[in-house]
This record gives sequence, C-alpha cells and structure tokens, in this order.
Amino acid sequence: VPPWDQFVDQFISGNIIFGGFHTHLLGWWSHKDSPNVLIIAFENMKKDPHAAVHSVASFLGHNLSDEVIESIVDQTSFDKMKHNPAANVVWMDEVVPKRENPIPFMRKGKTGGWRSELTEEQSAKIDTFVTEAFAGTGLVFDYGDD
Repeated sequence: VPPWDQFVDQFISGNIIFGGFHTHLLGWWSHKDSPNVLIIAFENMKKDPHAAVHSVASFLGHNLSDEVIESIVDQTSFDKMKHNPAANVVWMDEVVPKRENPIPFMRKGKTGGWRSELTEEQSAKIDTFVTEAFAGTGLVFDYGDD
C-alpha cells in the first residue's frame, strides 16, 4: 500500500485497483430508482442491521419473521463473516500485488476508521473531491460515528 498522501491522490484520480470510487458509485446511483436495484449504505447497515435485513427481504418480496431476521443479522455479523472464506475474499491475495504490509480485505467492520488513518489535510482533500464529484446527485454521505 502506498503512503497515505500518494493513496489519496490515486483515490481522487481513480487510479486504484478496481477503478475510481466515484465512477463506481455514480454508475450505480444512476439506477437508484430502478425496480431491480437496492442501495444500502454500509453505515446504515452498521447502525441498524435488523432494518437493513428487513429492507433487503422486502425488496426481494419476502416477509421474514423476527427470528429469521435475527438469525441473518447474526450470520452476517462482521465476526462471523470475517471467519467465513466465502465472505472474506481471501483470493484477493492472488489478485492484488504482494505488499510489504498487507491489509486484509475485511479490516475492522466499523465506520469512521478514516479518522485515525488520514490527516486533516488528507481528509479535507477528499471532502473537496467528494463535494465536487457528487454535486447535484442527491447523494448524502454519513461518515460514521463509531
């Protein structure tokens, strides 16, 4: 992984593995009103996983009992998924070039971790980019509280 200053510049330019964040997000956002697309933010899933599961079930036309929803919330918890090779993309090690200090695909399962990783200047640079890239789209970002 490059130093954070370099990564921030690459992130803003879209020069990162799998392409630009904004390009990816705007591509899906353009389909937000399509009947076959459901967009749920990670931060919202973390705040209320039961509501997220209910939203997905409703979107798929299923009415689930509280017991089933609770089971899904449990099975899709960060700790369970991190130890599930079907969910934790261990094959990334084969795709991403070897790094001196590899970062696991599933890191901490929390929101707002950028606060401890980025400097205020790096954060401001990304904020400016996000404001410009998503201006007029109606996209609102929740930067996470935990």
